[in-house]
Amino acid sequence: MSDIYGVGSHFYIAKKLRSGQLHVINELIRSSNDKTLDKSDLSNYRNIIVYTNPSSLPDTVLQGEEFEPIMLNIVYGFPDAHNHTSRLQTIRHISKNTTLLELKEILYHDYYGHDDPQKLRQIRMGKLNLEEKNNRKSRREYKTDEEKQTLAQLRLQDGDTLGIDDRNSLVPNWKDVSSSSTNFGKNQLSLTVKNSIDTNNIKPMTYSCLNTTLIEEVKRMAIQAFGLSLDSCMCRLYIDDPDAAHIPLYDHQTVDSIEFKQNNTNLCLKFGQSLKENDILLYILSDREPCSLELVVDQNITLSHLWLVIKQELNIDENDNEYHLCEVKPSLINDGPPLNDFDQTLAANDLTNGAQLTMRPGSVAKKNYVRLKISRIVDKTYESSEASMNEFLFYSLI
Repeated sequence: MSDIYGVGSHFYIAKKLRSGQLHVINELIRSSNDKTLDKSDLSNYRNIIVYTNPSSLPDTVLQGEEFEPIMLNIVYGFPDAHNHTSRLQTIRHISKNTTLLELKEILYHDYYGHDDPQKLRQIRMGKLNLEEKNNRKSRREYKTDEEKQTLAQLRLQDGDTLGIDDRNSLVPNWKDVSSSSTNFGKNQLSLTVKNSIDTNNIKPMTYSCLNTTLIEEVKRMAIQAFGLSLDSCMCRLYIDDPDAAHIPLYDHQTVDSIEFKQNNTNLCLKFGQSLKENDILLYILSDREPCSLELVVDQNITLSHLWLVIKQELNIDENDNEYHLCEVKPSLINDGPPLNDFDQTLAANDLTNGAQLTMRPGSVAKKNYVRLKISRIVDKTYESSEASMNEFLFYSLI
């Protein structure tokens, strides 16, 4: 791997979490005999993070199995919880070596915005079983001695639900409270945005926002967090997923319209003209320079207009019709059929955002037309004229 990424690169074994994020387990190093790897973690975790700069993983990143985060659902049972819901996170990722007392301190500070050791003693936590119909049995309160134990020692796992409230208050029905919290949680989303513009600033941005937040706003927050001197119209956000990495998001999209897979809410910020309504990004592959061309065009222009734009970008003569376009689809072994509905819009030609087109030699007849080759017989001798555009006749089938 050093031969591929360069001498001085650092390699870290990582575990992929349910959230789609990667948690660093350990650094991958070679043993003294230079033949085998002395970290057995690689047999359990198959993800590797590469740092090509000389520095190692930042000190702010906690690494090791003991720091692996657990995804917990938090239900706030305080009487005034409805007044705080706009800034509370109902899903938390907490390191499993965190004690219950430390978690309680974190949640108390997030809720009230300050620390108060005296009032903290009146706060209690318990594990909830919301499937239990009996409200008294639906909550198992943790004792004071148990607060010294870590989440791992308490055998808490991903997806478990904890309730937090005041000892002086009474929660009539934890399931109802949880339902209210869940409905609020559906209006929020925690995004992780990676920086693919500045390779010197690779620390991702975590951003909690309402589902109605525009992609353009997320971009602005990312630009600010990464310290980029860049206008938002000169960059795009993509879903950080191999199957959708070539399809940029629209500025006018809201966060809830993004088709994330499972719990993966990772995005990636890249250079490129932003997409407004009706715009689509097309990738053009050809044997000309540049061999891979990106175009942002209005989906309502005609296929003929698109051809003119391509010819201008590739310095092809406007009268040169010795090429045709085909769409490249991952689901097909070969290219799709030639695009020939020249008078119709790109949308009518079924071209969508992120479509990949390839230029192939040879012209094609427009839709509903056929090409006929005309020859003539002279002195009973068959003479076939050389193929040229001027000797082809097109007849409509309509």
